[in-house]
Amino acid sequence: MYGLKHNPQAWFEKSSITISGIGFHRCHSVFIRHIMSGLVILTVYVDDILLTVSDSAGLVETSEYVRHHFVTNDMG
Repeated sequence: MYGLKHNPQAWFEKSSITISGIGFHRCHSVFIRHIMSGLVILTVYVDDILLTVSDSAGLVETSEYVRHHFVTNDMG
């Protein structure tokens, strides 16, 4: 998909739809999900995703969901 003129738009649209499927609400390139123990905040920038959570359960659940739908590398 690299090199295609509309690739970034297609990637963002696909990722937005997928991420919304687990209950995130979108505000520009930031996605927010309220869970019992706090918040999960997921930020998409080009082809990178930054995930911030208030508890480890939210991290595990969201990471597994994203890994199930996309090829990912966990950078820590």
